[in-house]
Amino acid sequence: MELPTPRDLRERRTALDLTQSELAERADVSQPLIARIEGGDVDPRLSTLRRIVEALN
Repeated sequence: MELPTPRDLRERRTALDLTQSELAERADVSQPLIARIEGGDVDPRLSTLRRIVEALN
């Protein structure tokens, strides 16, 4: 299994026409966390990353 990069997550989110806030709500995480992950400032836990990816799918 290949983990998505911050750029992959941002591109997928924008392709789905979702805001960071909408994605955060779907994934049950905070919007600032989405911003920090997409910016590469923080490495999320695998469980958090999984929730974000599931919300994008």
